[in-house]
Amino acid sequence: LKNLFGLKKPGMGAIRASGTVIVPENIKDASFDLKLKGDFYLETLMELLGAKNEQLRGLVSFDGVLGGKLSAPRGSAKAKLKKGGLFGIDVDELDCTVGYGDGLLSFSKGKGRLYGGKAIAEASITIPEVKPYSVNVNFIDVDSDKMAALVGLAWLGLPDGKVTGEMRTSGNDFNPEGYVNYTAVSFANTITGKIKNIKGRYRVKDWNVGLSEFEVQ
Repeated sequence: LKNLFGLKKPGMGAIRASGTVIVPENIKDASFDLKLKGDFYLETLMELLGAKNEQLRGLVSFDGVLGGKLSAPRGSAKAKLKKGGLFGIDVDELDCTVGYGDGLLSFSKGKGRLYGGKAIAEASITIPEVKPYSVNVNFIDVDSDKMAALVGLAWLGLPDGKVTGEMRTSGNDFNPEGYVNYTAVSFANTITGKIKNIKGRYRVKDWNVGLSEFEVQ
C-alpha cells in the first residue's frame, strides 16, 4: 500500500484487506470498498490523507472499513493506540473509535492509560490543514508533574502528586482550560512544598495563565 500510494514516511505495518479496488490511469480517481484489519503508524495515515502538520504519532491496531475515492475517502474503525501521541499528549495505550469523512478525522469513546494514570478522551482534527482541532481529556490520577507541564502550570513548583481533572482545547492553537484536583504524595520544606491539596479551574491563553475558584490546603 505504501508503494501503491507513494508514501515515504518510515515505519511498517501489516494490513489484511478484503473488498474491491478500482485503479484507473489517474490514481487520484481510484475508488475502493474495503474491510481492513491490521496495524499501521499514524504518521503513515497522516501522509496518506495529505496532512501538512503532524499532530498524531504511534502504532495503531484496528478493525474497520474504508470506502469512497482516494480524493474523498470515508472510514471508521475500532482502534488501539500504543506508545503514541495525540496533539502533544503522550499516550501509553488508548482504545477508541476512529472515523474519517469530509476532511474530519475523529477519535471518540477513548479510554486509556497515560502519565501514570487513566484518561477518557475525544479529539477531532481537520485534514489536510490540521487546523482547527479539538481535544477533550478527563484525567484520573495522573502524575502531577506531567499534567502541569502539559497545561503550562509547571512554574507552580508543586511536589510530586496525583491529578484528577479535565483539559480541553479547540481552535487553531493549543490554549488548554479545565479544572484540576491535585493531591500531593510528597512534601518539601518550601512554600509550595507544604501544599497538600489544590482544587480549581485554569485557563491558558497564549501562555498567559488564569486561575479561578482555587482552594488550597
